[in-house]
Amino acid sequence: MNPEGKRLAHLRTISVRGGFSPWQRASVFLILAGLAMAAVFAPVDSAAATVSALILLFGMIMLLKFTLSLRAGGVEPLPDQLLTDAECPSYTIVAALYKEPEVLPQLMQSLSAMDYPKERLQVLILLEEDDKETRRVAQRLAIPENLEFIIIPYEEPGPRCKPRALQYAMRRLMAGDFVVIYDAEDRPDPDQIRKAATVFAQRGPELACLQAEVRWYNREQSLMTRMAAASYASHFGLILPGLAKSKGVVPLGGTSCHIRTSALALIGGWDPYNVTEDLDLGVKLKRAGFCVAMLPSITWEEAPTTIKATVKQHSRWIKGHTATFIAHTRNPFSLYRDLGAFGFLSFLLIIGGAHVAILAAPIFWSMTLMYLLTGAHIIQQITPQPAFYLGVTCLLGNFFFAWQAMFACVITGQYRMVPWTLLLPIFWLSVLSAAGLKAAWEVISGRLYYWDKTQHGVSLKEEAKTNIIGGTAT
Repeated sequence: MNPEGKRLAHLRTISVRGGFSPWQRASVFLILAGLAMAAVFAPVDSAAATVSALILLFGMIMLLKFTLSLRAGGVEPLPDQLLTDAECPSYTIVAALYKEPEVLPQLMQSLSAMDYPKERLQVLILLEEDDKETRRVAQRLAIPENLEFIIIPYEEPGPRCKPRALQYAMRRLMAGDFVVIYDAEDRPDPDQIRKAATVFAQRGPELACLQAEVRWYNREQSLMTRMAAASYASHFGLILPGLAKSKGVVPLGGTSCHIRTSALALIGGWDPYNVTEDLDLGVKLKRAGFCVAMLPSITWEEAPTTIKATVKQHSRWIKGHTATFIAHTRNPFSLYRDLGAFGFLSFLLIIGGAHVAILAAPIFWSMTLMYLLTGAHIIQQITPQPAFYLGVTCLLGNFFFAWQAMFACVITGQYRMVPWTLLLPIFWLSVLSAAGLKAAWEVISGRLYYWDKTQHGVSLKEEAKTNIIGGTAT
């Protein structure tokens, strides 16, 4: 087998299943043991070294995100003319549902509105074998000729979750040259698939994936949905475009990923054990040498409306970052070879450093508050002067990230979200910290691929009352 074939064969074997490799377990044990011994014999020096390392990590993440924001420059415009019906390639839409009967009619309505020739569009809605309620709703609906409900059998390997169902569909059912993944509650722009097909035709085979922008249609429903809207504006409006243009690792969203089916088959599809299968897919596409770009189209989704639901959703995302980091760093040398210097750095900071930064943030805020209120001498002792100045910069960087979200809301036209970005530091310090702790406990307790599902359809009744819809709430 040639080197390229070996690399692709290796990518197809990478999975969260199995957790830490033996050398990773040994490394974690040695680091923790070393920190414990240093804390006993040289507590001040060890604390100073740890604080300095964490502040350096914060500084590097902040600098990278600042650079990406400058690099973003908006999404590349579409060609003047979209593909005609006769030029459109075959396309597969896949949506995986589990215990979501209330959103199935809405999903059917959204998919029926897609502006794409029906004879070239295959629609697969994936349902689990034990999801009797959603299956009963499906049986009562009028089904177009190009749509098929697929029952995922019990014996399919992996936990009962979205990537398991997607992998089943990829191996047996997907017939299109391209595939797009939607979530149960999605409302994509009707012309999104035609736009994606046009960009794929223009860019050629090196382009393997297009990520559309995702926004929340219930963004004005609660404080949590407003925080989610502000965060997503920054993520999809600045960070992802910056990574795509910089040829870094693009952490794909779980919905509205348009993928070349041949590229998907080469990397082995989805990891059934990864709770952020989209993130893992973005890493594998980059490692295989493919390009990922942003698509100038919007998909509207439903944001969690309560603190509890938001913590559950973010804990799954954070844990998924950690699990993906573990899976891909079992062989760090091959990872560096595949990604290159900048890709490797962006992987370490954005995917590997995210969980550490979230867990450390409350500690640093508490240290700062203690120093300001009491002038505690110990804070000065464990914070060397260079680290102190960098730490102050990082503290101010939190307000930069809030400004970044504010700027992103402006450039994406979400003007009513702008004032709420001022509350983002509080949101990060409280909700994200709780989610980070929950994710850390699940990693430590061996629940790397436990899927804490987000319940969809919660806002449908409220939406009917307040008429909050994607195209009008700005």
